[in-house]
Parts: sequence; C-alpha cells; structure tokens
Amino acid sequence: MTTKEIVIEAGQELRGDVDETLTLELRSGKAEIFGTELAIGHKYQFTSGMKFSIFTYWGCTIVSSHDDYYVARDENPMHIYLNVHGMLEQLRQKADAEKTRGPRIMVAGLPDVGKSTLCRMLVNWAARLGRTPILVDLDVGQNQISIPGTIAAMVVRRPASVDEGFRIDMPLVFHYGYKTPGENIGLYNEIVSSMAMYVNIRSENVEKSLISGVVVNTCGYIRQEGYESFKHVAKAFDVDIIIVLDSEWLATKLISDLPSVKVITLPKSGGVVPKDAAKDKFRENKIREYFYGPRNNICPHVFTIDFNDVKVYKIGAPQIPDSCLPAGMILKNPYNKIMPIAPSPTLVHHVLAVSSSSDPEQLLAKNLLGFVVVQHVDPDKRSLTLLSPQPNVKNRLLIMSDVLFVDLK
Repeated sequence: MTTKEIVIEAGQELRGDVDETLTLELRSGKAEIFGTELAIGHKYQFTSGMKFSIFTYWGCTIVSSHDDYYVARDENPMHIYLNVHGMLEQLRQKADAEKTRGPRIMVAGLPDVGKSTLCRMLVNWAARLGRTPILVDLDVGQNQISIPGTIAAMVVRRPASVDEGFRIDMPLVFHYGYKTPGENIGLYNEIVSSMAMYVNIRSENVEKSLISGVVVNTCGYIRQEGYESFKHVAKAFDVDIIIVLDSEWLATKLISDLPSVKVITLPKSGGVVPKDAAKDKFRENKIREYFYGPRNNICPHVFTIDFNDVKVYKIGAPQIPDSCLPAGMILKNPYNKIMPIAPSPTLVHHVLAVSSSSDPEQLLAKNLLGFVVVQHVDPDKRSLTLLSPQPNVKNRLLIMSDVLFVDLK
C-alpha cells in the first residue's frame, strides 16, 4: 500500500471523503478530529461513506493511505468554535464555584450546516477537561447516539473515538418512528418533553452532570411548525444559550421570541456540504452498526417467535386528508394514539423498538431497551423471524417504526 505524507500548517484543515477504506496516521505535531485529539503513531481506520476533517492549531504531519483529500487554507471557523467552548467552560467553572447549574446549549440551523459536528466538538472538548456533559440528539433522521427514528441522550464521560464515535453506555432513547419531525410533529414534541424530564432529573441528582451542562442537537426543520418545535425544545430543556449556525433569519426570530435566552450566530465550516444523497446510506449504516458493530465484530441473533409471545403497537393514527372530511369538519389528529398491530407480512424489514414498559398506555413515557428487525412473517405458523442483538424478546412490547432495514448480509 502506497502512502503520502501531508504537511498541514497551523490553522489549516485536511478534509476528505472515504470511498472504500482509509488509514490516517499522525506522524508529528498535534491535531484533532471533531474535538478528539489524535495520538502520534496510531493508525486510524476509516470505512466507506465516512468523512474526515483533521484540524491543527499548531501544525502537523499526516500520513494518508490515499490522496483523495484537500487542505483548506481559507478562513476557518474552528477558532470561533473553540472560543465558544472557552465561554462555556467559564460558565462551568462559575457553576462549580457557586454549586449551581452549568450551561445548557441548543444548536440550531438549516439542514447540512454542521450542527451535529459542532455538538460533537463541544462535548469532546468538555470531556477532555474532565467534564461530563449530557449530549441530547433530537435529530430523528441522522441521530449520532441511536438509530434513525429515535431521539436519544447520553452522558459523555470521554471524547468520542476518532474512527468509531462515542462509546455509548446506557443511553436514554425514546421511540418516534419517522425520519423527520414533520411527519408527526405532535408526537415529536411529546417525546421531547419526556426526554427533557429525564435529563432534568439526571442533572438535579448528579452534581457533576449538573455543573457540566447539556448540549442539545436539533433537526434542520425550522419553518412553520418546525420553528414552533424549536421554541418547545428550548423551553423544555430550559436552555440558556442557543447557537444558530448560518441562519440570520432563525437567529432574529429566536432573539425576538425568546428574550431570556442568549442567541449566538456562528458561521458554518467550509467543509460542510449538502448530503441529501448520502442520508439514506448514513441511516442504513447506523442501523447495520447497531446490529453488527462498527467493524462487523458483533454477531446478532436470528430467531423465530410466536405471535402470542409478543405484542406489536404503532403510535400515531394516520392523518385523514381534509378533502375526505365533510365540509367544515375539523378532525383532531390523534398523533399519540397507541394502536395494536396484528403481525402480517407488511411488517417485513420494519425496525421495531423494544419498550421497557409492560403497559401499552406507558409506551410514550418509557425509554427503549433496544431494537429488532422483522425478517420474515409466516401467517400459517403464526410466527415472526427477527434479527436481534439479544437472543429473546419474549413477552416484550414492540413498537412499529416506519424506518426500514434490509439485511443483505
């Protein structure tokens, strides 16, 4: 394998995409990827579909296994982002001294402006200082903690791994079931409220988490009811600071509507590009990683279970179009209705969430234990064949998701 040595000057960034596989090694100097410091001499492996962005404040030398990259020499907002981190750390130090609550930040903006990346950097930098911030990801399409169709939160005790992401220990995950908030905004807002309640309880009972604060990542759905949902998120998590990336319109609206919250507008990184074509691939990879591990190092279970051993539900009745209603009639959308689903072949390839609740009426208020995928339904034998990380889900309540996963392995 041929390698190439790349010299990156202070304040510059090495950017690129991974088509197949890539190996990067820091030969000298100091550098980081999304807030996680690179170790000299360690070979970092990246797989197809991943992006990398190596920034250095001091200058460094990188060895790469291919030459599909470029060095960004133009103005870079990384110093601005680091200044924000410094401001947040000052607030944490003040909270530590006064034994009060640390900063709560919400990151907002249009799609594909780098919201998830900024959140990752902020919690990584905090963890490197010994803090334990709570990361909340409300992006149901491209969640970095859980799989698509969910919202999730976790305590960040150490920086994310460069090539494998966060080490996720006991995350708090809530079922939504769709890939965008707009498909059932009422349900989305309700589970956001449930998540905020649990995060608040965690903060109030663990002093270190209280002082370290909360970082909330949001979806890029900011118009009409999406904007109202932004305000709901800010109030539910009682945020002190909203960071708006690359949207003067959104920042102006939030300053007007939430005068008690500090709103900061930041530029997006030049390395951020629209990724519509890659979103489906990202979602598929996220689900595959859940079942098979980041390096295909986990062997999931495939087993058959009787219809009578599980109960399947769907949350949210379908919206009836106004054109189908009598003139002048307004029908309230039963966005949170819990409906039993009879197992049938239509379930094949659907992701099902495994609830921690034993009561169907509590499905919205309880977190998830995990996920399974329906691989086959046999109506004659009244059985389901499931792909699962656990060997059994007998007597569990399962929640149907609109998210699909076709396992070709």
